[in-house]
Amino acid sequence: MPVTAKEKHSDQLFKIGEVARRTGVTLRTIRYYQSLGLIEPAHRTRGGLHLYRAEACDRIQLIRDMRSLDVPLATIRDLLDQRKTAATGAEGARGVAATLTRGLAEAEKRMQQYLTLRHEMAEALEVLETCLRCSAAPSRVVCYACENLTRRQRVPAYIRALVN
Repeated sequence: MPVTAKEKHSDQLFKIGEVARRTGVTLRTIRYYQSLGLIEPAHRTRGGLHLYRAEACDRIQLIRDMRSLDVPLATIRDLLDQRKTAATGAEGARGVAATLTRGLAEAEKRMQQYLTLRHEMAEALEVLETCLRCSAAPSRVVCYACENLTRRQRVPAYIRALVN
């Protein structure tokens, strides 16, 4: 369950289990992020229970999103610390903007890689449509002599890898 706008602006505190449930990460991951300084509990009870504000859920989501792009945790920590270490709002904003600009460039690069991969898969599936009707025993010689491949200007990389 995501954090509501009302919860974000309240002093409500959440136990670690609730934060884990809302963010879809494990307790171990939350503790690990805390050990790296990526998130901090807002309060610790006398019994040692860590309590978190709703903002911790936002931070965890940001961490997950950036990790999905293989952004190193050290870079994420630097991004999250920009406001703490900046002398002015402008300085903090410049630091965050620079990090996000690099992240955007990486995301665009990944998107292009995924589009290329998608195209390769679609081409391979197109070739395989004919192969589904083939009764010959599969071999390099038979497959490369097949009209399905010889009439093509370019054999998809996936098919080349499978035929060789």
